Amino acid sequence: MNQLPPRPFFPDLFELPGNDSESGRLIGMRCEDCRKTCFPGREWCPACFGQKLGRVPLSKKGTLYTFTVCRMSLPHLKAPYVIGYVDLPEGVRVFSILDVDVGAGHAPPLRIGMPMALTFGQLRMEENGQEVWCYKFRPHGEPS
Repeated sequence: MNQLPPRPFFPDLFELPGNDSESGRLIGMRCEDCRKTCFPGREWCPACFGQKLGRVPLSKKGTLYTFTVCRMSLPHLKAPYVIGYVDLPEGVRVFSILDVDVGAGHAPPLRIGMPMALTFGQLRMEENGQEVWCYKFRPHGEPS
């Protein structure tokens, strides 16, 4: 059987990783006029409304801005799961699923301001056997 390669859950948000879940990148847009970076990409700059934007890979590490535990399942997310915002060095705040264990009523091992790292994983499986992947952030060590 010919296995289909995984595909992103939404086009142009990220480059899929190679053979491991760590090698992919989020793709933002940077304005050529004011140098503001945004994610997700768009056709005009949210800072100056310029229309000259170019694709730019974003950092793989950031800082947890805030998070919450969701206790209601969605079609492709079984409760409980954690979502939050991660601030990247480019000045971008990314909304993401957070890759942490909150099973059996445990509190997530998170605190605001902690370092986070980008990772990728399966969100769902299509009927044709193709995996649909999403980006996530997970805790990444502690600042020294």
